[in-house]
Amino acid sequence: MKKCIYTLLAIALLGLFSCSGDDDGGDSRDCKECDALVVSGEKSQLCDNGDGTYTLTYPGGSEDFELEDGEDFEEAFSSFCGGGIPSL
Repeated sequence: MKKCIYTLLAIALLGLFSCSGDDDGGDSRDCKECDALVVSGEKSQLCDNGDGTYTLTYPGGSEDFELEDGEDFEEAFSSFCGGGIPSL
């Protein structure tokens, strides 16, 4: 009887810990692709970091930018993808 209980307990613990990595939420940033910067046929990507900053990722690197006062991510994305280059 003890073997059955220990076996069931071990299976329950294995199931609990094997799924713990699924709870971290992964990358929940809002990312959008844009044609403003294309290198070797790959598009750039802007991601809202959710903390008043956004990240521009392009082939070979990435840069972080702060949103201007009163600006939201959608405005920054439209400005960048419309041809405006964010200030460094």
